[in-house]
Amino acid sequence: MRKLKSFQKATGIPIIKPEKGKRVIPYPYLEYKPRTPGTGFIDTFWAGQHVFVTGCTGFLGKILLEKMLRDLPQIEQIYVLIRSKKDQAPLDRFKKEILGSLLFDPLRDIYGDKFDDYISSKVTPVRGDILEDRFGIDPQEYTRLTSVITVVVHCAATISFSEPLLDAVKQNVLGSIKALDLAKDCPNIKVLCQVSTAYASSDRLGFIREKLYPLDTDPEQLLSYILSLTPEQAEVHVRRLQGKHPNTYTYTKSLSEHILRIRHGNIPLCIVRPSIINSIARDPIPGWIDTLAAAGGLYTAVGLGVLRFLPGSNLHNTDQVPADHVSNMIIAATAFHPISGKNFEIYHCGTTARNPLAWEIVKYFLFPFWLYSPPKTRFTKPKFDFVKSWTFELHHFIKWLLPIALFTTYANVSGDSTLIKEAKMFQAIERKLTRFTSTFRYFVENEWTFDVSNSDAIIAQMNKDEKQTFNFDASKLDWSSYMLYYSYGLRTYALGEKNLRIPRGDYITNNPLKFDSSPGADILWAVNNPILFKTPGPLSRESGFTIRVNRANFAQLHKEILNSPEIRKLRSRLPVGIDKNLPEQILNNLSAAPHPLVLRVLAYGFRKLYRQLYSGVIINEVGLDRVKEVFNLKQNVVLVTSHRSWMDFWIVGFLFYAFNLPVPHVCVKEEQGIGADHFSNQPGWLNTFLARWIFKRSGGFLMKGKKWRPEINPNSNDINNNNNNSNSNTKTTSVGNKGEVKANIEDEVYRAVFKEYTQKLLVNGYPLEFSLEGARSCAGKLLQPKKGMVSILSDAFFNAKVDDIKFVPIAITYEKVIEENSHVKELMGGIGSGLEGSGSTIGMLINAFKWFNTLDFGRINVQFGDPLSILDFTDNYIEEVHEKNNILNNNINNNNNNINN
Repeated sequence: MRKLKSFQKATGIPIIKPEKGKRVIPYPYLEYKPRTPGTGFIDTFWAGQHVFVTGCTGFLGKILLEKMLRDLPQIEQIYVLIRSKKDQAPLDRFKKEILGSLLFDPLRDIYGDKFDDYISSKVTPVRGDILEDRFGIDPQEYTRLTSVITVVVHCAATISFSEPLLDAVKQNVLGSIKALDLAKDCPNIKVLCQVSTAYASSDRLGFIREKLYPLDTDPEQLLSYILSLTPEQAEVHVRRLQGKHPNTYTYTKSLSEHILRIRHGNIPLCIVRPSIINSIARDPIPGWIDTLAAAGGLYTAVGLGVLRFLPGSNLHNTDQVPADHVSNMIIAATAFHPISGKNFEIYHCGTTARNPLAWEIVKYFLFPFWLYSPPKTRFTKPKFDFVKSWTFELHHFIKWLLPIALFTTYANVSGDSTLIKEAKMFQAIERKLTRFTSTFRYFVENEWTFDVSNSDAIIAQMNKDEKQTFNFDASKLDWSSYMLYYSYGLRTYALGEKNLRIPRGDYITNNPLKFDSSPGADILWAVNNPILFKTPGPLSRESGFTIRVNRANFAQLHKEILNSPEIRKLRSRLPVGIDKNLPEQILNNLSAAPHPLVLRVLAYGFRKLYRQLYSGVIINEVGLDRVKEVFNLKQNVVLVTSHRSWMDFWIVGFLFYAFNLPVPHVCVKEEQGIGADHFSNQPGWLNTFLARWIFKRSGGFLMKGKKWRPEINPNSNDINNNNNNSNSNTKTTSVGNKGEVKANIEDEVYRAVFKEYTQKLLVNGYPLEFSLEGARSCAGKLLQPKKGMVSILSDAFFNAKVDDIKFVPIAITYEKVIEENSHVKELMGGIGSGLEGSGSTIGMLINAFKWFNTLDFGRINVQFGDPLSILDFTDNYIEEVHEKNNILNNNINNNNNNINN
């Protein structure tokens, strides 16, 4: 939603949801108003045109038609060629397959009750078939059409990689020839736009220019020879004929381009070559796709856990382009070509030249969505890797062929009908997987870079409004959000999954929080990750925030605290009977003592725990980048978190460790440590020796909560009297108040030591973390804030110990908290049932480990707010006070003047 709001802010287009009673689109879409054509060359060209379009029942054709109807209302008429089916006339197919698509719902909202009238006035379905002469159009209708048609856009084609050669030639080559013949029969024709593919030149690798590369054989002779073959003969010679082309699709697309180049004559011909077409990036519905062809099929096979490896490399680039970019480019190229002064030109619509996409990035951004919300029909847990080409067959044999053979043998020997049925199912899956792998292997093993010089020339001619409305600039494509919406679209629109979670946040991370469970991966990650614990301060001279854990630094820190004027003055005031080493004892008890080994072990363990208990973590990357900027500027950072679960204390440190940020010192209340029942004041497991030892060595430090004390009689000798008379040999304190006085002295020393320790951490560049709520919120709502830590840290600023403090608000929410049962009991007025009870945090954790592979606590959502500067706040506050004082003084002076007058 944040991405949509950013788009709304940039374009002024508001976001809407369908009204009650209307079909609900699973994803919020953008509200559009009828567009007023501009004065650019695109709007000028399309005004009054009669356009003939083929392939509108296909994925790209639908998007192109919808775009024309929505953003080119000045088009006079669009003629849509539709083939009849046995049970459906062209008009019925048009209404059901095209207008009935979810894609046209935003257009319905634009025109409301007038939608049908608008469509009828702009679109004319034409009965026909690209396999027949003159497209099989009725002769009288054909004559009428050719007399008015000014633009022909030919999108129809078979995109199957396994189409028999003759069938592919008839649809992709002869269909294109018929589109050219139609254009030649139109006396008012201005341009013919042929939609081909960038992989028409895939028989060569590397950099592909926007031109025709020569064939080894004359195209006309080659076409005649193929048409003279029988289907059986064609399949025998297909490998020899297509040469280095990987399939009949790219081969016939290449052949059709050469034939059109030879035959087009005086007809202005532009060929648009899109690369691999994926879902819509922006409008009208982000992520919309209704086909599993090409990359969609690949990603779905991986997401369902069927396809787990392919030959190739993570570092290879893949050229994939959003479908709305392609439709926008078809519109722009068709308008640009007549004014370009060229009779023939090719325009690539790709991404590698301007915004390359490596397979590693695809895995990084796309696959987590299948892991966080796994499909109910998935084959197994998704996992995918590229393997070396020479080891692929070995992987396939070991991981597929051999297990299936053994299982089939066992099933046949046992005679169990259920097992035999399952064995046949596995065999069928393996056969389909083999065909699927052979289809895509060529495209993942190799890489191409498609030249976009001609496409850039189009963009250079577009005005600001046209660049926004008909955008196909790959350099502005955000792969992170696009891949996220693409995954959502595949599952929601193509696979038809219901009630799928809408992607939220700016970033769903898969790495470094990846689900890589290969042997030793977690250990290597924990060992190799650098431990960062502070930003530069007086104790270091390192640049950036690359200082490691250094025990000498903490020893020096303790020494500075104990020798500070405040603590020395307090020590001198301690009365007789109070240990002079009390500040040292308190400091050693509350302070953190981070240790590298403990941090690495905890990182390893938490990563294991996180992977098993949670389906993912959502982070707003924009907010995380702001936090990184604060650290890069060497600011004093304080992280202020919400508190819903004991996991809050671990998740922030884990994220900072994973993203190579300084791990914060975490402040936790001592009496109500992690795992405590806050209504019953039952001690948390931080009060156990082992947990306390681990917590302190991971960077945690403890703060005493507010304890109940008996009220001291104002007339009795309190701590101040005791301090004032500390040098006296006479006892001025009553026996009954001795314990109270000693406790208050200890509290005063504790507060001073805690304050000095916390401020020293801040001054020396250590990031701090604490919860403003103090205790966790069982109801999911914010609790009344506790101001103690804020006051202590603010004093460091007001006493000029630091120049500024950056407070970073962090909201941590859970789909399901581990302490859910305990929260329910507390809200019902009950108390926790102890460490052994299943309602306590520890009990829930024990149960979680019992059913480690079955429990799923959903996802964790971590949102980083904008850092708040105390310097900026005080400056603004002072300015406001000065302004108010000036206004008040002016009013007083005016009143005095009125009185004097």
